[in-house]
Amino acid sequence: MGRAGEYLVMADLLLNGWVAYPTSQGVPYDIAVDIGDRVIRVQVKSTKMPKSPDSLNRGTPLYVFDIRRAGKRGRRRYSDDDFDVLALVALDRRLIAYYALADTHNDCIAIRVPGLRYGVGGVRCRYFEDAKFGFALQRALQNDGSDAQLRRVG
Repeated sequence: MGRAGEYLVMADLLLNGWVAYPTSQGVPYDIAVDIGDRVIRVQVKSTKMPKSPDSLNRGTPLYVFDIRRAGKRGRRRYSDDDFDVLALVALDRRLIAYYALADTHNDCIAIRVPGLRYGVGGVRCRYFEDAKFGFALQRALQNDGSDAQLRRVG
């Protein structure tokens, strides 16, 4: 499942003009994006389908991602400098949300399913359409204090 998400993210980045490469096993990120004078490290997390927010299946489903755990069965926690951008993939709809690491404060992120109706509220409501790579990249560079020159191809 994880590899499928990585390939979807690679395709999305490449088709949008970014220079992206898969990484080898043993590093805490899955994809490297060359933006000119620096490499942006992207960690990919995938889920097969949305889940109900409560155990009785009463709530409107959400895509839920555990974003702080790494390795088999989540035995290791990511550190604050393991990657720059997080890519969250909904495999059933082939949707991707990108967030700068600094914008991910919790251990999990829930993203609303496009087209479903939700009740009012939800301080941390997140949507796929609001989470594009360019914005996550800008936020990652701002938080890093970098003045890197961005480079796209095509």
